[in-house]
Amino acid sequence: MTMESTTKSDVYSFGIIILQLLTGKPARGLSGEVRRALLSGNLTLMLDPSAGEWPTDVARKLAEIGLQCSGLNAQDRPELTPEMVKDLGYLHLMEERPVPPFFLCPILQEIMHDPQVAADGFTYERRALREWLDSGRDTSPMTNLKLKNLHLTPNHALRLAIQDWLCRP
Repeated sequence: MTMESTTKSDVYSFGIIILQLLTGKPARGLSGEVRRALLSGNLTLMLDPSAGEWPTDVARKLAEIGLQCSGLNAQDRPELTPEMVKDLGYLHLMEERPVPPFFLCPILQEIMHDPQVAADGFTYERRALREWLDSGRDTSPMTNLKLKNLHLTPNHALRLAIQDWLCRP
């Protein structure tokens, strides 16, 4: 067994443990169940009530990380990188203190890292809005009205406010 396969096996196990902690269910078939629940918007129905209340955004992000880590193809599993550790740290912050709603992307419902203002006047995470527009849509995700243009403007003030909030204990 190579070091890479051992590391990837550990990542898989980590993902399954996350999913089991969220749901209280056995590992067999759990990834598929959680994936279906996420896609249908029913993740909260799968959460283990004996584990206490999960903030919805924290549970969703944890489920996404668990699913990434427990992917069937070892090459598709993430590395346990500083970026993943940072994401887990954000979850800890989100659980301890509520995230101001205007820090959340209206599309992803996650804290924005690169907030951009669209022609509708709303601010979105760049990646989410790019995917929205690249899928052929030319309407506002918030109002469903046609956008006057597809230009994005960085929202530096909001980005700095988010960074400041994230850095505070």
